[in-house]
Order: sequence, then C-alpha cells, then structure tokens
Amino acid sequence: RAPIDGIVASIATHEGETVAASLSAPTFVVLIDSSRLECVALVDETDIGRVHVGDSASFTVDAYPERVFTGRVTRIAPDATIIGGVVDYEVTVHIDTPAGLLLPQMTTTVTIFQPHR
Repeated sequence: RAPIDGIVASIATHEGETVAASLSAPTFVVLIDSSRLECVALVDETDIGRVHVGDSASFTVDAYPERVFTGRVTRIAPDATIIGGVVDYEVTVHIDTPAGLLLPQMTTTVTIFQPHR
C-alpha cells in the first residue's frame, strides 16, 4: 500500500527478504506518477545562452511521431553534462498534458521557442 497513486516501475525487494537499512533508507518499490512526468533535454553549450526558464517548448517521441506535446522550461542545470567531449546542459521541461501516452525514458526531439527578448 502506497501513500500516492502511481504505476509500479520496479520492485527491488520481495516478501520474505531480509532488508538491512544502513546509512540510507532502502528502496522497496519505485512508483511513477504519470501526471508529473517531465522531459529532460540536453542542450548544447552553444545554444544554452538563449534558453531561459519559462520558455515554451514542444517535443515529439519516437512512439508517436505525429503527436506534438507541449510544455515550458522549468529548470536549467547549473553544471554541464560532458559525454564524449561534448558539453551539454540538462534542461527540464514541464509537460502541459502528458495524455497518458508518455512513459519514462522515451526518446524525444525537443524544440525550445525563445520569445523576442
């Protein structure tokens, strides 16, 4: 029984298993609240200067290529993610209406719209 509604994403322990709590609380079950999904995009360092919190965004996912989802930038990571020598910044987009179609880890193509500043 969980204190929130959600979809069970994974179960780390099963009934009857011994669990040892050390310095941190153990994870038993991971729940996903599909109404609170976010899109995290990697934005290249050459473009990040034009992205601001509050900018509108749209994106598609490979599973539904004709469907366009919308949202707003809610966070820009203060530190870079460097993969293979490429410097990117994680930008979090709050999804306006997930419509029950989106799942964690889906591949997205994101467009961020900058208003005239």
